[in-house]
Amino acid sequence: MDNLQELTDALLLINQKYLMDFNTPKASKKTAMQQILQLAAYEDGQTAIKATPILKNLLSYLTSPENSADFADVISSILLYLCEDQDSTLETLSVVSLNIPLRCVQLLCSRSYIPGTGLGSLLCNLSADEKVIKKFFIPELKNILQFFEAVVSRNGVSVELLQWVFAILNNLTQDKDVRHEVMYETPPIFQKMPNLMKNFQDQKLHSAILGVVFNCCYLKSDHKHILEQLQILPTVLLPLAGPEKLSEEENTEVPELLRNLDSQVPAKERDPSLENRKQCMQILYRLCTLRECREYMREKNAYAVLRGYHLWEEDSESSEYCEDLVNVLIRKEDEFEKEDLEEGADGSLAATT
Repeated sequence: MDNLQELTDALLLINQKYLMDFNTPKASKKTAMQQILQLAAYEDGQTAIKATPILKNLLSYLTSPENSADFADVISSILLYLCEDQDSTLETLSVVSLNIPLRCVQLLCSRSYIPGTGLGSLLCNLSADEKVIKKFFIPELKNILQFFEAVVSRNGVSVELLQWVFAILNNLTQDKDVRHEVMYETPPIFQKMPNLMKNFQDQKLHSAILGVVFNCCYLKSDHKHILEQLQILPTVLLPLAGPEKLSEEENTEVPELLRNLDSQVPAKERDPSLENRKQCMQILYRLCTLRECREYMREKNAYAVLRGYHLWEEDSESSEYCEDLVNVLIRKEDEFEKEDLEEGADGSLAATT
């Protein structure tokens, strides 16, 4: 059908016959939603959907405790098509009074939800939009972070769900208010990161976690808190750590999760993703800006891990980056002109003027 009126009439019929009739079996409702999804892939279909009450009814299913788990992914996939730009996103999400992103987070994090592609993809798209963050995520931020905290603290959680949670957080933490809330009001999310990095050898999850850490290192004023209170160093060093044997003294100095890796079975492997390893180096570089942070990393003997990584790394750019970082850590503080350093355009650390 290429006629807009025909599309609209067809959608009205689907709405009346399947969505508005409570006696319609769930399987038939889902089939009807799949038909709507097919139409949503086309511009005329999107226009027709927005011109009928069908969108409001779909959102009511999404927010209904009785039906949402059954239809969450297909409705989210429809919304993905309807939220292709900022204006259409704000318009679509405002059709009902309930906060749709919050409801989607609640569904995504529920124990009964089996991770698919719809909810996670929708939330990743929505959380990448600054205006959507301000209008829908920020007002419910405490509740959203509580749901995320429950997921990262849960035993037996799937790696797919963790990937979605941290991918969404990676987007959200580009906002300063979200960063502050995550670091200072919801510390368990950070505190669970090291074990997640160790227990899940998944490059996609590692990338999302490191993205959150990198975003939260934006301000120098947060660096000490990130290192000392949130104890983020193991999260960043684990992807760089290999099976090399450390001396007895080094083993007592490095963070606990990095000790005795030479005896780990199966053998400890570095993150195979070059991009993830580069991200670790960038985070460590940022955290070397302040003297007290450099001293903390020396105290935790980050050098012992970086030494092995430098010998192992075959990528010349990353190897040089690591060498520069090691040179900063092994220098005595009185060799720096000033205590605070800044990362230059060439990636090197220099004293601030």
